Amino acid sequence: MITAKYNAIFMGAVMIIFLCFSNHIIRIFTQDAAVVKYGTQALQVFGSAYIFYGIGMVMTRHLTVPAIPKHLPDKLYLFLADPNTIGLVPV
Repeated sequence: MITAKYNAIFMGAVMIIFLCFSNHIIRIFTQDAAVVKYGTQALQVFGSAYIFYGIGMVMTRHLTVPAIPKHLPDKLYLFLADPNTIGLVPV
């Protein structure tokens, strides 16, 4: 559960940044008033869910790393995690 705690703290910080500074973040990319208006609203909606998304990632084990198979000791492998699977990909 320590991973959930640290992930919740990090994603909570991101959530606060998105909620408080969404207008400034959107203005980095565009100065169009209509885009800034809708972009700010969208960033606040998405940002408000980040803490729950972070806890959900931990609870569904997306932040765990699989062990290196013992029959592959001499090869270098890169671990890739995507939302659906965790696998080994040879480099």
